[in-house]
Amino acid sequence: MLQQFTGILVTLLALAALLSFALAQRVEGFAIVVVLIINGAIGFFTEIKTVRSMEALRRLVRVRARVRRDGEIHVVSAEDLVPGDVVVVEGGDVITADLRLIVTSRLEANESTFTGESAPVSKDLRPVEPAAPLADSDQHALQRHGHHSRFR
Repeated sequence: MLQQFTGILVTLLALAALLSFALAQRVEGFAIVVVLIINGAIGFFTEIKTVRSMEALRRLVRVRARVRRDGEIHVVSAEDLVPGDVVVVEGGDVITADLRLIVTSRLEANESTFTGESAPVSKDLRPVEPAAPLADSDQHALQRHGHHSRFR
């Protein structure tokens, strides 16, 4: 709440209120104080509403993944994926982590968010040279720096 009273305009108004009281202009001083309180209250409630909206958006955007663990499919948060998880991906899914593909069928990925290519990239299971960079492999589906591939 105190953040609402730290701006230069608020400081000038507070000084004007003090000066009004010092010069026995109580009505003007109280009017300025009321304006400061209203301004602080509006700022405070606007900030609370903004924080609540951001929290709601964060809850909506949580990325989930379907993984096969112990022979069963589980839906987990993307943050809970661990090396060795078998992620089950279907058309329209967002890639939630860097993945090595083990089974595919006519798989294409939209990687435009991090490659700039507008056309989907075909993915397959051809062997990859051990020295080949991970990003150059058609056998991988990648999440780079928060950008996601989307399967078609």
